Amino acid sequence: MVQRGHSFAIVDEVDSILIDEARTPLIISGQGDKSTQLYDMAEMFVARLKKQVVVQVDNKEEEEEGEDEDEDNPSICRTANESGADIFVSIHCNACSSHEARGTEIEVYGFGGASTLLARDIQNQILGAIDTVDRGVKARPDLCVLRNTEMPAVLVEMAFIDNDEDCQLLVENEDALARAIARGVTDYFNDIQA
Repeated sequence: MVQRGHSFAIVDEVDSILIDEARTPLIISGQGDKSTQLYDMAEMFVARLKKQVVVQVDNKEEEEEGEDEDEDNPSICRTANESGADIFVSIHCNACSSHEARGTEIEVYGFGGASTLLARDIQNQILGAIDTVDRGVKARPDLCVLRNTEMPAVLVEMAFIDNDEDCQLLVENEDALARAIARGVTDYFNDIQA
């Protein structure tokens, strides 16, 4: 028997997933040289992952009203921890000052455990779906969204937004990337239930 590839993820009422569309990438990385159109493109990509929004939180309104963001525990971490989510997936585009770096990597707080399994499942699906450079799974205990979330958490760096080849890869493969991330999440839930 041959099983065809998955093209969607089914999340039942037992599973709760929080997807962070990383609207504030400057908390983690510096300002890029390219225009904000590239960040808009990343936001459009994440929107493709949302088939049904159960709860949508717009933390920007709070910040604009004068509420200061706690850099050690930003509101997205508090929201994640209060949501009851089973996993936390933060989706980003990487950047490098040389504009030469390319590829996809998944970042976790530390190696071992559920977060590493989730990261490997997502990375394997992305590598199988698009022609990208495998930058692997990396430990990043310095990132607050990995350090301050209570559930298994990963930060997906889809590609380098300031590299022309990677940027083109994002444009041409939005659906493939979204589906690969969803399949990776499905693989993870299958792995932990096996």
